[in-house]
Amino acid sequence: MSLTLALLLAGSTAEPTACRAALATAWPALVDRLEDPVMERVPRPARGVAGIVVPERVSQAILEAARLQLLCRSDTEASEVLRSYEANQRLRIQDFLSAYRLLEGQPVGGRRAWAALDAGHLLLAAIGVGEAEYRQTVQKVRTAHQAMATSVGFIQTGSTQFSNGWIDSYRKGGVDSARIFIAWPDTAMPMVLQVIESEGRHIDQLVGCGGDDAPMNGPTIGMSDTEALALARKSFERAKTQHDWRTDFGGEEWNDVRTFCTSLYDLLPAFGPPDRLIGDEFKITASQPTSAQIVRLLYGSPTQRLRGQQAVFDHPGSVHPIHLGLVVGDLWGRGDRLRAALLYYIWEVRFGPWAKLGSPSNEGALFSSLRAEFRPIVQRWIGSDPAVQRQVLERALAFERRFPLYADRPEGVDEETWLRTIEEVRASATKEWLGGMPVTPEALKSWAKRRSDNGLPNGPVEHPGKPLPDHWQ
Repeated sequence: MSLTLALLLAGSTAEPTACRAALATAWPALVDRLEDPVMERVPRPARGVAGIVVPERVSQAILEAARLQLLCRSDTEASEVLRSYEANQRLRIQDFLSAYRLLEGQPVGGRRAWAALDAGHLLLAAIGVGEAEYRQTVQKVRTAHQAMATSVGFIQTGSTQFSNGWIDSYRKGGVDSARIFIAWPDTAMPMVLQVIESEGRHIDQLVGCGGDDAPMNGPTIGMSDTEALALARKSFERAKTQHDWRTDFGGEEWNDVRTFCTSLYDLLPAFGPPDRLIGDEFKITASQPTSAQIVRLLYGSPTQRLRGQQAVFDHPGSVHPIHLGLVVGDLWGRGDRLRAALLYYIWEVRFGPWAKLGSPSNEGALFSSLRAEFRPIVQRWIGSDPAVQRQVLERALAFERRFPLYADRPEGVDEETWLRTIEEVRASATKEWLGGMPVTPEALKSWAKRRSDNGLPNGPVEHPGKPLPDHWQ
């Protein structure tokens, strides 16, 4: 049990240490200043930091993190998190050597919360330091990843060398599950080739830099594991360079092509999505996460996403309506379709005013895109039982009116216009949704016939998942 959790469980009987008391105050603001490192290309080895321009907010954050590390030097858990934080900030300013020194002693294996985050950042830091450091780091991360793959149920089906390092081959689950091939180059970032196979269906995706849209040159169905690994090896060899269509000749070096080369969250599949630094890790008393913290939770690891979703369920007005769409997708994906449907209708009403008064190319385009994606899925499913659909629509409209509005509004929009537009969207949704529902026996028969003619089922909704929370009405 972590000291943070122990303090929360113990309540007022446990006195926080000076380290934890300082973190409870300073940590949320530090995380608010944190951004993921993004680079246009994988770095070349550079041991110095000459010429690096450090934004003041970053330098202040690094100094504060260093002060807290000194104060917390006897607290192992806090020290590891603070080193992870400072390394992230160092990578933002391309101070690879400092980031490497911070992370090289951190454990990257096991179930440690920040293992995946540190593993990715350590690879990125090491490749910016030098070839020897990077080779050593690749071996360390590969060994940790192999152990994690075994612990989460991946089946290793082989390994082989290629011209730039090693390739590991896995099946994620049973014999008919997806094949996963991971290339561990000596001089470049890892790459992952995922091949999904099923009857009459073959999808492959190369995650990393360079390569083709269909890198396997055909399905691997029926192949032995050895044959599939040999084919993957050819794909990785071919993906080492990408043709430069702008000049019609030559290519670019592997891992020197796209920004997402430096994002390893998809390149270490056994680790899964990494935990993010949220800002509430060191809180001493139980409290509702801030809006920014909820958003970080929603984009974090599966466990963090569940926490974020619960925070949205409890206080749906605490985050920008755009993020409700992410919760809808997660709920639907895990089978909680009834909750997803209700929250989708709320999202339409809450994000609608932003689409009307915000930027047409930003909020407007996003609203249209997500609505076109989500609405047909929800309507086809819930429309099988008009009584349930009406109940969900009524509850969504009532609940949306009851919980507080998000604190912000589009830039340049005055309060009177904003509130009037919200009421217009609410009235329009009520008229469109409830006015279009069948009520009479004839209308219900016509509704069912139209669905049957379009190959859609009628009757009780299938796989509704968890019931709606009592307070969602």
